[in-house]
Amino acid sequence: MLALVAALLGAACSRDATVQQTIADTDALTQTITQAVLDAPDKRQGVASARAALNATRATLQPALLELKSLRAYQVSAPLSARWRDALIDDMAAVEDLRRVLRSETAADPQLDAELNALIADFEAMLAARPAT
Repeated sequence: MLALVAALLGAACSRDATVQQTIADTDALTQTITQAVLDAPDKRQGVASARAALNATRATLQPALLELKSLRAYQVSAPLSARWRDALIDDMAAVEDLRRVLRSETAADPQLDAELNALIADFEAMLAARPAT
């Protein structure tokens, strides 16, 4: 009986390192996307670079996000679970904020507007995806 309790306690919060790594990877992708767009003199090229970064990262990041969403509450510490939730919200907000920052450019360039909207939608869809049941 004591061994079972010890095993359960050892399993509790056993996925914290995985959650921390996924938060770091998501934050890094967010930074890459926003900097690619904001730093580019040609905003269309910046959006294309950001799209390439998203596509290159999606194959590894999306499965990690789906795995985390399938975890049970006892597998992740409460503070880290809250940090993960807040990080996802912050990352979505940072990428979404590109619309505001580039408002004048997208108003003058419908293609840029469409490409930026598609990038933001794909990024948000990746973060919001739910595991298959």
